[in-house]
Amino acid sequence: MYTNRFPAKKPENLKKTKLYLLGIAVLFFSALSLSTCKQTDLFSEYRGTNLLDGISFTTWVPDQTGPYMNYEQVSGTGYEPPSDLPGEEVYRLEIKNLIPNGDFEATTAGAAPLGWTAYNGGGTVTLDVIDSGSGQIYGKTMHFAMDNAASRVYLNLRDVSYGSADGFKADASYLIHFDYKTKNSIIFEYNTGTVDQYTTRWKGGGGINGSLSNPSITNTINFPASEIEGAFPDITANMDNQYYSFGSLEQGQVQEGYVDNFRLIRTDLSYKLRLHLNYADDTVEPLISGYYRFSIYVKEDPSVGTIYNRFASDRVCIGITGGGVSSDGTGFDESSFSNYTQYYNGQDGQDWSAWTKISVDLALQIPNSSSRAMELSICPTDDSKGSLNMDVGSILISSPSLEMFPDGFP
Repeated sequence: MYTNRFPAKKPENLKKTKLYLLGIAVLFFSALSLSTCKQTDLFSEYRGTNLLDGISFTTWVPDQTGPYMNYEQVSGTGYEPPSDLPGEEVYRLEIKNLIPNGDFEATTAGAAPLGWTAYNGGGTVTLDVIDSGSGQIYGKTMHFAMDNAASRVYLNLRDVSYGSADGFKADASYLIHFDYKTKNSIIFEYNTGTVDQYTTRWKGGGGINGSLSNPSITNTINFPASEIEGAFPDITANMDNQYYSFGSLEQGQVQEGYVDNFRLIRTDLSYKLRLHLNYADDTVEPLISGYYRFSIYVKEDPSVGTIYNRFASDRVCIGITGGGVSSDGTGFDESSFSNYTQYYNGQDGQDWSAWTKISVDLALQIPNSSSRAMELSICPTDDSKGSLNMDVGSILISSPSLEMFPDGFP
């Protein structure tokens, strides 16, 4: 699939010969050490060595393309690599928002947000975009107000221009996120245009964490909020028309609210960036049984806030998997091991405004096989705890490294 995948690597036969001799040497010197105090370091070439040296980011493969993920090299001001690693590649890794104009920045202030429609059930319905005032959240913000419980504003999720970029596929699962403000409470609903078994509604208050107590327009609440009323907001699409609405087909209320950063992610897909390595041919030194640390530098994407509908990733997961290989040689069997670690920007001392190194450790028994021995992965969201923690977002990555510690983790 790729040419010149791993430049400047040792010839395959030489590597395999070295791996064989290393195994013999370990046995020999283990026996020798019983009769002498003099020790020989069999792993000197591993110490302080980045086993991924020379492997380009072009070799890494994202799980998704098209409307779901963006993986591209970036350069220029704001995209320089870590200062102590000049010349390293810098890439953007992004889960895209499936809703076009989810930040409402492409809509002129005072106009109705693109793709949204007002239904007047009686009285007055207001639907517009604001860029100032107490209801403003981030930049341009959608505003709606209705004085009749039968009124609503809605988005057709299968609209070819402003609905979900993947067409909102039947039998696929999706999760919505948005930020909102309200002086009282809002009704948010998923429906097919009629009240049926698919209709799902949520009620969110204007209090802290979506509480119905002490509502205030000064509170910005993230949906899904911890105190929101309603079913789990990960829904599965069917074949009928699909809508998200503020206001309800059946159980509406008089309401006014402000909404921003309206984001949709498909949750039945995987969003990892992966590097597959075999035991002898891909890395600077052969992958032998030992203690491994995979590290990557991450940084906030400076284009967030300047590129419409691009959002910051505030969570990243990185992982190592290895050991037993499946019978077809393309994956791992039940004897394999993995470690998957989550990092959140702004938590536990993490500050991604500058390049920050994050790592994951795993002790591995690697069989002598020419098939896959290890997989490294990076995910620009938290997919480790179920769909509720998954979100869209973009992050910069640079300077991956894989170290083997012969004597155990430092």
